Amino acid sequence: VIRRRDLGLDAAGTPAGNSVEGDDESAGFLEARDSWTRNFIARALKRHSGKRADTAKALGIGERTLFRYLEQFGIRDG
Repeated sequence: VIRRRDLGLDAAGTPAGNSVEGDDESAGFLEARDSWTRNFIARALKRHSGKRADTAKALGIGERTLFRYLEQFGIRDG
């Protein structure tokens, strides 16, 4: 019988020691990435006077994608 621990997996079936929640370095990276993304989008939105269509076009993304970023990061465009 091959058990999860034999394969180096934790109880959830993910590689032991590689969980994002428990890894300070990974969590720090994710926080830094999100902070950079939040600031980048907020600056772009400000540069385009809060106009979502113009901002999305300048960023090369769809308006719906921009809207999801605004919601995810709590960015107000007004």
